[in-house]
Amino acid sequence: MQLTRATVALPMVLRTFSHYSPQKMLRSMAHHREILEALQAGDEAWAEAIMRTHILSSRWEVAAANPSIFPTKAQEG
Repeated sequence: MQLTRATVALPMVLRTFSHYSPQKMLRSMAHHREILEALQAGDEAWAEAIMRTHILSSRWEVAAANPSIFPTKAQEG
């Protein structure tokens, strides 16, 4: 539960969304819908896989906008 609270901290969510294009926002919302579908189906592995994808995708968006926060492998050199 603590990970969930840290993951959805409002300031982080707002900073992340501010960098999203309309297409990226649609992808993010599709992740949310698929996570809900997986949970409703009782498929923990599916829900976990999509949640990981969603978190990594969001991390990439933040890193692209703020390289000092999460340097990517290409930026690490």
